[in-house]
Amino acid sequence: MSAAGAVDVHAHYLPEGYRAALVATGHGQPDGFPQIPAWSAEEHVAAMDRLGIATSLLSISSPGVFLTDDAAARDLAREVNEAGRRAVVDHPGRFGLLASLPLPDIDAAIAEIARGCKQLDVDGVAVLTNVGGTLPG
Repeated sequence: MSAAGAVDVHAHYLPEGYRAALVATGHGQPDGFPQIPAWSAEEHVAAMDRLGIATSLLSISSPGVFLTDDAAARDLAREVNEAGRRAVVDHPGRFGLLASLPLPDIDAAIAEIARGCKQLDVDGVAVLTNVGGTLPG
């Protein structure tokens, strides 16, 4: 089976604002990585081309956007979703976007879903397996 034209539905992106927020809040080694990996849309597209991937759906990985408090999570969700949208617009057809949600703030998450759908034309939302150690259920 050829990977040409494949769709990667689990692709993470690390915009600069997210990287800075991770470092500022003590998450310089997320998920046990020795450091925060480098990322750029251009390098991501080059890797996709090497691997025969047509489109990648971008999402933010753990620990997600809730790093300190609800207000900061709302701001960071907005920032990373806008950065993801820029990658989609700058590379037509190569990326889709799964919006990050500022959970555990349910009202803010619903508002970000609406904003993502109406203003950013997202393809869906990403819900992490836990937020600050709390499971969604």
